[in-house]
Amino acid sequence: MFPPEYPFAPPAIRMHTPSGRFQPSARLCLSISDFHPKSFNPAWEVSTILIGLLSFMTSEEMTTGSVGASEAERRVLAARSRWWNSTGGGSHVSSTPGVTPTAKGINNVKAGDGGVKFRTEWPELDQDNWKWMRENRIDTNTGQLIPDPNAATQCSPETTAFRRRPNGSAPRIGAVVGGGHVAREAGQGWMQRNKVWIGVAVMFGYALLSRLLYLIFIMGWFWADAQPAAKPAAPNPLASSDKAPPPGCPMHTSTPPAPAPPADSGPSTACPVRSPDSPFYVQQNPKPEGTPAPSAPANENKSVLSKLNPLNYMFASISQERAPGQSVDLSLEREPSSIPRGDADTNWEYPSPQQMYNAMLRKGHTDTPQDAVEAMVAVHNFLNEGAWDEIVRWERLFAKGLGKGWEVCRRGEENIAHEAVIQEMTGNADEAGTPRLIRFQGRPKDLTPKAQILQALGWAYPSKFGTNPPFDRHDWFVMRQTPAGQKQVRYVIDYYSGPPEPTGEPVFYLDIRPALDSPTAAVERLMRWGGDVWWRASGGAVHEQGGN
Repeated sequence: MFPPEYPFAPPAIRMHTPSGRFQPSARLCLSISDFHPKSFNPAWEVSTILIGLLSFMTSEEMTTGSVGASEAERRVLAARSRWWNSTGGGSHVSSTPGVTPTAKGINNVKAGDGGVKFRTEWPELDQDNWKWMRENRIDTNTGQLIPDPNAATQCSPETTAFRRRPNGSAPRIGAVVGGGHVAREAGQGWMQRNKVWIGVAVMFGYALLSRLLYLIFIMGWFWADAQPAAKPAAPNPLASSDKAPPPGCPMHTSTPPAPAPPADSGPSTACPVRSPDSPFYVQQNPKPEGTPAPSAPANENKSVLSKLNPLNYMFASISQERAPGQSVDLSLEREPSSIPRGDADTNWEYPSPQQMYNAMLRKGHTDTPQDAVEAMVAVHNFLNEGAWDEIVRWERLFAKGLGKGWEVCRRGEENIAHEAVIQEMTGNADEAGTPRLIRFQGRPKDLTPKAQILQALGWAYPSKFGTNPPFDRHDWFVMRQTPAGQKQVRYVIDYYSGPPEPTGEPVFYLDIRPALDSPTAAVERLMRWGGDVWWRASGGAVHEQGGN
């Protein structure tokens, strides 16, 4: 509402809903400074005044019954405004002798006027407020609920806030804020009030439990080796054999019911890291010369694991032969990857479409469309190339140490990509040494701790964290070239599928990070995540542009 003398008099609004301070349908002047007409500045625009009013009403302090408050909070604040308006915030008993209400602020419904302003303009409502305070046993001096020892302990939501605040209404704003907090907790269970701490505990428990299970079942903590330790060997050396490298796809495992057993291999081709209870264990004590090795019984049953390559838990070979009942001719050509091998100066090779189809049949996927295999191989190769590019980026960051990595990470993800491009253009990318892929393992049925946490958060907050679980997981073991020598680092890759493009093309997301096998890996992940957060929160990009 604009008065005739506007802009030399302030515009006004009328409140139509209860708040914690203003009377409904009261005419309020818009002057920013305590809504007082005399403080209005004609130079203010209406938009400026409304922005100030909006910020005042949406304050987290809930002093005016914020529009963002819940229904319970507004109920408490509206109930408290009845005591506030009729008593002047409890000042009706503390009027100074010789001081009239006008001198104490009769023009505003505020603490200190004894409720005169409200009583003068709304006498009927003032009588109703005093009746309400008597019926609900509200102390008119402090605003606290006077307990009734003969009554039940339950009370209405409007008066619960008064009963639960031990310090009464002083200071005035603090009392209203306390009422808002009480109302916010009304109707909430223990889990809702402590959901932040529960989330932290769940994340910590998942990480701890996953790490413990990994150490128990993979590293073999509880299978002590009673024999003397063998001579230390280089980490994860590949078997020395005259045979060609396994042609199988390095990114997936296969566990058919009865695969063909691999050829016998001697101790020189065995994996040096194994426990006596492992299916890959080979007795290290050589037999005397001239003693023939006893032949194994023909009906000896070997476990499935004993028939797999111990370096990657894959079959020693995948056939290129046409499968029974196959009606589509599939290519036998294998595409070389850009991923260097850890045991040779060559790169890994991807499987041919025929090998991919045979591998899927071994896994039991007999309903695989034969005409879609070549497209599946193309997507498979594309995803793995992208995964290796991200691993190389991690290696370039931290191969020279945490200090060098932090120099780049502290400037955010955008500068990490920029530094990678500069290194490739200047030829400095190879100074840190090219990482090599030692071995790999597909574990599609084992969710990573991070994926489990995301699924738990998606269950608790589906609107924000809801997503499908990853459709695949890989563990890649990479040989890092550091100034102190070679070091093995395990990377974990989660494969997610997203909504397809408008053109119908599929969308995939890869979450790649070092596994938390050591404190160093945890620091690396914290540096990369924390560096990007710090760069954006501190306005680093803005400062950098301003400096240029």
